[in-house]
Amino acid sequence: MTYYHHDVGADNNGLRTGPLMEGACYAFLTWGEPAHERLLREMVRGFSSWILAMETQPDDTPVLLSRAAYPVNIQSEDHGVSYLIDYGANRPGVDNSATEYVHLAANPHWGDIWIKNKRSKDCIGQMHRAMGQILSCRDHVSAATRDDIDEMWELYAAWSRQVEDDG
Repeated sequence: MTYYHHDVGADNNGLRTGPLMEGACYAFLTWGEPAHERLLREMVRGFSSWILAMETQPDDTPVLLSRAAYPVNIQSEDHGVSYLIDYGANRPGVDNSATEYVHLAANPHWGDIWIKNKRSKDCIGQMHRAMGQILSCRDHVSAATRDDIDEMWELYAAWSRQVEDDG
């Protein structure tokens, strides 16, 4: 199976991912299925990746939020299904009036990546609401998922502080 990203990248993905992350949390609380916790953890890590993708060295500051990030293609297997995520069309993709592609050759987390800059303000409210809502799951998930939630909160607290400090 191959997933292809279109050459204009992902815009406003926080707007859509926030409610899905909340849903994964509440599905886990309702049914306790490991698959729901796994989905929640993947989305939490995705939120964190939007900040980590902008680093040019470990613990880079000030932190910024990418709109999306495109590492080298990923070949993986999940529950017996082999798949490829093909990011080629976004390395770089087509810029638009809201954003531009930026090449980071040595990101400390993913190596050679391209990012879309200028996180949409339309996403931030949905993202912050979702981050608050998933705290209801925090005490019920595994230690690894709890650690990822805590890391996400630390990253966004630093980002929020920087936004305030910058006026």
